[in-house]
Order: sequence, then structure tokens, then C-alpha cells
Amino acid sequence: MPFRSLLMLMMASKDALPPTRVITLVQSAAQSYVSTLFTESQKTKVTLNQLIDHIPAKSLTIRQESSVSSIELDIPMTGKLLFLAELYLLAVTHFYYKRTYPDLYSPIRYDLRYLESSELSELQVNSRTPQFLGQPRTALCYETLTSNSPNTHQTLYPSRVFTYSEQVAAALESYIGRDNLSIDEFCAVVGLGERTLRRHLKSEGTNFRKINR
Repeated sequence: MPFRSLLMLMMASKDALPPTRVITLVQSAAQSYVSTLFTESQKTKVTLNQLIDHIPAKSLTIRQESSVSSIELDIPMTGKLLFLAELYLLAVTHFYYKRTYPDLYSPIRYDLRYLESSELSELQVNSRTPQFLGQPRTALCYETLTSNSPNTHQTLYPSRVFTYSEQVAAALESYIGRDNLSIDEFCAVVGLGERTLRRHLKSEGTNFRKINR
């Protein structure tokens, strides 16, 4: 399912379900997704930096200090959907990290780019973990699992750049009855202008009909 479609489904659920059910839905969806990633990679050693290949973020940055480790995500999204995107991707990151390091404790802090505290209050998000809104990056902070030097270590993992053709093909894979999906319907689902998509696909020597055969 395209990420924007998942967020739209969560937004609809947010308007229809009790707050605690929404949080449970977000966490269950994240945990289920992480399980599929480890199933696909079970024959190889899975490391945290591989997560960037499976989530819609521009980059993943790991910072390690003497007592705190943080994982920062650069999520290319704005507006109302940003809040749900951050909650979901933070949950995915935590469950992925937990599978990689089973002894991991709960986060000691998390940062959101989203500014409106009313959204957190509305969903009755657990406030025992400090939350900081309006931050430059979406981030989770943990007590460092191993003893490191006092110096700060930072590692940046940029996401792979996919062509428009690859992105469209990947998004179409999840649709039942995709043969009947028109380009304008597809663009409405993923939130992209039809002319923009046509132009990019043309520059790559293809079109929507060829990809959707």
C-alpha cells in the first residue's frame, strides 16, 4: 500500500475510533510491517542502517554519545499527515531497533517536527516519555546500550533514490484490480499531479500504461 494511502486510512480511523484504538492501530501496523522486513531478511544479518531502504524517509542518522543514542529521520512531508507519518515511522523504527537489539529499553525521549500539541492530547499519547514538538528532525532517543567514549559519533544513511517508474510500479503492486486504475485515479491516491507524473515518466522513456500492464 502506498504510504500516503496508509496515512489517509489512519486519518479516517482517527476520526472514527476511540483515541486508544488509534494508537493501537498505529503500533500494530508498524509491528506487522517490521515483521515482514525481518522475514524477508532472515537469512542475512539485519542492521539498523538497512531500515532506510524500507521507509519513506530521505535519511536516517544515528548519533551516539556517552549516555544517549538517538535515531533521527528526515521525513519529506508537511501538513496534517505529518503527525501520523511521524507516529507511524517512529513506531516502525522502535520495533525495528528492538528486533536488532533485544535488550533495548523504551525511548527516553522523542522529537516531532509537528507543532500542534492538541493532536497528542486528542490521541491521549503517553506523556511519561518526554515529547518535544517543532524540532528540526523526527527522532527517538535511548539510553546507550554500550559504553562509548565521551565524543559524539554521527553516521548518516541516505535513502536510495528511486526513479518515478520504480515508485509507480511499487505502488501499483498493492492494488487489486490495478488494470482498471486510471492515471488520474492513481494520482489522486498518491497525491501527485497528473501532468507532473506524465512528464517524469516520459523523461524516463515510459508511461503509466506500460507500467500498469
